[in-house]
Amino acid sequence: MLNKKGDVFATDSISPYIYFIGSKTDKLEVFIKSDLFSSLQGATFTPDEKMMFVADYGKGIFKIEMQTKQITQLKPNKNVTLLGLDGFYFHQGKLIGIQNGINPQRIVSFTLNPQATEIIDFSTLEANHPDFNEPTLGAIVGNELFYVANSQWIGQRKAELKSDKLKNPVILKLKL
Repeated sequence: MLNKKGDVFATDSISPYIYFIGSKTDKLEVFIKSDLFSSLQGATFTPDEKMMFVADYGKGIFKIEMQTKQITQLKPNKNVTLLGLDGFYFHQGKLIGIQNGINPQRIVSFTLNPQATEIIDFSTLEANHPDFNEPTLGAIVGNELFYVANSQWIGQRKAELKSDKLKNPVILKLKL
């Protein structure tokens, strides 16, 4: 993920780290490490870049205050799970997530409370699409999410996927 200054932030899905490469230093550094993290995935900034939200596949969503590096685990609405999030975006005051670790796989929108500490509402934007085979990452352009619908990733594979079994990539567009 890139901020407005050109700095790069990258999550580590195996170790509890978020890394940083400064645009002026071009050197990989640890931005933050926390034992709260278990399997970091997508990350996104608020438009003012004062907060970063990070999806953790097994623990939900974390908010990081960029100046203090204070970490807060968001509390979920009682009717929604925050588990299995992969691709993750901030759009018009809401968090947009691609959940491929639940059934059915889906694209969701989360509404935050004013303090950005709790999910107070959510809506399913798309679920169980016939082209879904581990939807993963994407990009928001204007008011549309373009995303990979069929990454064909099956975690912890015991064998490699044969190239003749791979399907052509499917990129879907979803109006937000």
